[in-house]
Amino acid sequence: MKRRDVFVVVGVLVFFLLVLIFRARGNFDMFSTEIGVVRITGTITNSEPLVKWIDELSKNKRIKGILLYINSPGGSAVSSDEIYRAILRFKSKINRPVVAYISQVGASGGYYIACAADKIVINPSSITGSIGVIAEFPEFSGLLQKVGVKMRVIKSGAHKDIGSPFRDMTPQEKRIIERLIDQTYERFVEIVIKGRGLTEDSVRHIGDGRIFSGKEAVDVGLCDTTGDFTTAKEIMKKMLNVSKIKEVEMKRPFSIKDLVLKSKLPYGMILSYRMVP
Repeated sequence: MKRRDVFVVVGVLVFFLLVLIFRARGNFDMFSTEIGVVRITGTITNSEPLVKWIDELSKNKRIKGILLYINSPGGSAVSSDEIYRAILRFKSKINRPVVAYISQVGASGGYYIACAADKIVINPSSITGSIGVIAEFPEFSGLLQKVGVKMRVIKSGAHKDIGSPFRDMTPQEKRIIERLIDQTYERFVEIVIKGRGLTEDSVRHIGDGRIFSGKEAVDVGLCDTTGDFTTAKEIMKKMLNVSKIKEVEMKRPFSIKDLVLKSKLPYGMILSYRMVP
């Protein structure tokens, strides 16, 4: 085989390999508008990975919008607010749209985050709402007394062990916790008013911790329409006036398994391909 032929064959092989890699990673579509996908699933605790991902999307000029996939009952108020703020930062760059889809559940902190979206799509059978804040403190003093267990506490201030399970709260301590809960709740109410364009009275009326089905949520103005994730994608297309979008997911380590499984080429072609004279 001549040297020129070798270069041609090598070039073809390199091109073939690059096509496989790009297709496996979902990046081989130059005619689609890129949309970042942010998946919020399970209890919201550590917001750092999602905030980092959203900020990466904010810096990427190719990303024209975000699709939020929410399946969460809520969690940490602080983590929910950090994700919410990251989404607002994305929108503030060049006014890029955000569409949220609530799957099985999008309650409390999950709904809090959804309020950052321009449009909210919800499955008609899912659960949302639960607008409110809660703090729970177990108390075992009665049980400990029955078994003869005492807890000795040495503290620097009267309220240093506030919420301790080994004694009942004092009236003053309850007021301290209630004040914190009320402040966080007021923030939640403001978020819903701002995000959904509802009046304060209407938000306070439905924001008593109750949950809603997807259909009920649309009826009271908490969501825009019922549907599924495909519905959310179609709304995004209309907002951007495009016919095709490409979903960009959070990066994960690339593997040979991705190359083989996502290439959509026969295994035999990959395993048996070799250079021949």
